[in-house]
Amino acid sequence: MGCANSPLPFDVAFLVLPIVLHRKTRESLPGTVKTSLPVWINEHPLVRSHITESARTLVHFTKDAMMFGGAHGLFQFDGTALIANTAWKKS
Repeated sequence: MGCANSPLPFDVAFLVLPIVLHRKTRESLPGTVKTSLPVWINEHPLVRSHITESARTLVHFTKDAMMFGGAHGLFQFDGTALIANTAWKKS
């Protein structure tokens, strides 16, 4: 995926809510960025199963969140990714 300043691929955005809203999944995340998301998911098959099911359930909420963020200038869409608006932190 990349560094904190790189765009978030559109499809990966649908994994955010299932990962952060589920306590056990969130707590099993690696402590550093040295482990990539694909490696981490392969090492945790039960988590992978939960994320898949939750992502389907949370699609509507993810879409709403992306529309809200885009409408309020938190990020913009470039067709394949979400690009953060770093200026919003300053205001």
